[in-house]
Amino acid sequence: MLRALLLAAIALAVAAPSANAALADRYVPWHGAEDGVKVRSASVGFDAKAARIYRRLAGREVTVECFGEEPLPGGGTRHYGGVGSMDAPRKRHSLYLLGGDVCSYATKQRRGEDDCIRGDDSPYPTGCVRLIVARTERGRVYLDRFSRAFEIAHVANAEDPAQLGPDVTVLPSADAAPPAGKVGYFVQGTTKVVAALLEDGTRWFVRTDGDVTTTNVPDFVALWSQEIRTLT
Repeated sequence: MLRALLLAAIALAVAAPSANAALADRYVPWHGAEDGVKVRSASVGFDAKAARIYRRLAGREVTVECFGEEPLPGGGTRHYGGVGSMDAPRKRHSLYLLGGDVCSYATKQRRGEDDCIRGDDSPYPTGCVRLIVARTERGRVYLDRFSRAFEIAHVANAEDPAQLGPDVTVLPSADAAPPAGKVGYFVQGTTKVVAALLEDGTRWFVRTDGDVTTTNVPDFVALWSQEIRTLT
């Protein structure tokens, strides 16, 4: 799911950039305690502040998909996950969590709704993810990376990044970093750079020089047709 969700979000950004979008917040429904979503060991609760978030799930059949990763004693990483379903009560109520670092909640896509991330294992071919939560610090790091990758793809594909709203800013040089919480872009001749900062201060970027694109954003290669050099 980790790779699938990331590619689904980037593909959505490539397919449907729109003016004055709220960038990741518009498409990536990641919520936590600051939004009234309380993540516990085996359930997620919703206080009054999260009433609007819960309404996206209330009274619907919900697919819960969780995934995680852990280091192996001999080296390497084990990836694991689980999928389940439930009928969410109409009145605000806690929902269960499976094990892992990140969990998503998806319901059937509504008519006219074409700007959502699809649930990878939803029983509906066009299921939409309504809520994503981080169960662990690893999950929070993943969702931070997930959101920044989405934003970079969104801005890199825009014909005019200046029309994407106040969360997008002009960079003074190709190697500059944007302020935290912003996505920066630089255009000069055939060079275009888009960059964002992760929570730990790491600068992620995509740089296009003519027909060659260089990036340090994982999984970005799958979405670009030009020659790409991925930096690790």
